[in-house]
Amino acid sequence: MSKEEFIAKLQMVYVGDKNAFNELVSVYDNLQQRIDKAIDKLYCWGETLNSNFQNEMLSILQDEEMKDYE
Repeated sequence: MSKEEFIAKLQMVYVGDKNAFNELVSVYDNLQQRIDKAIDKLYCWGETLNSNFQNEMLSILQDEEMKDYE
């Protein structure tokens, strides 16, 4: 979701659009889950930052599901 789309959704929430609120909460929850998963992987892998680790982090943070919100 772009910054402009996010602002538009917030404006929709302000006027009472429950669907817009639910969508923002859903996007937030999805992002938080991906961040938590990336942090868990970081702790599991320790300080070894090889290319496999970097590729896995990139795949977590560029999850296909988020392309709907970009």
